[in-house]
Amino acid sequence: IFVPRTGTKILFSVWDTRVKDYQEFATRTGIKLQKPAFPQDLEHPQVMVNWNDAQSFCGWLTKHEMETGKLPKGMKYRLPTDLEWSAAVGLGREKGETPAERSAKMKGVYPWGRTWPPPVGSGNYSSELKIDSFENTSPVGSFKPNEFGLYDMGGNVWQWCEDWLDERQKSRVLRGCSWKKNGPAIANSGLLSS
Repeated sequence: IFVPRTGTKILFSVWDTRVKDYQEFATRTGIKLQKPAFPQDLEHPQVMVNWNDAQSFCGWLTKHEMETGKLPKGMKYRLPTDLEWSAAVGLGREKGETPAERSAKMKGVYPWGRTWPPPVGSGNYSSELKIDSFENTSPVGSFKPNEFGLYDMGGNVWQWCEDWLDERQKSRVLRGCSWKKNGPAIANSGLLSS
């Protein structure tokens, strides 16, 4: 399921790639899946995927769905840019030329609003916060979507973006947050480099 976001020219998947979606890719391409150290079912988000794996998945899905007639010519699957991801969570145009320059400039803005800690039921964050009942990852779509119809834009798992962190081109950008995180600084901008 995909939805448009005003201010971008792309459609966003309403949730992260699920285990069942990624398993089909792995089976058909012969790549070896890494198993997390915690249980997940088919509706949970796929974890332990590096940026190159995410790119390969997008390429495979584009080719597969073009061959089956599900994807129109001229369209493709890809990761969002850092600015597109910001638009998808309502941050608008952040100031700075690179993700590193834009990182943490907006203080006190979170996926659920402007208060810390997050309210109960706002997402899947560290069990130390006591805001959800999941010990590890949660099935995608377990919490209310944001105002644009997108689920888990904060919490559950980090989300890869297309961009390099800065002009040195040594690290890629991850946005969102993880079920392991419990501090306001990391949940604030949701930017992490790999």
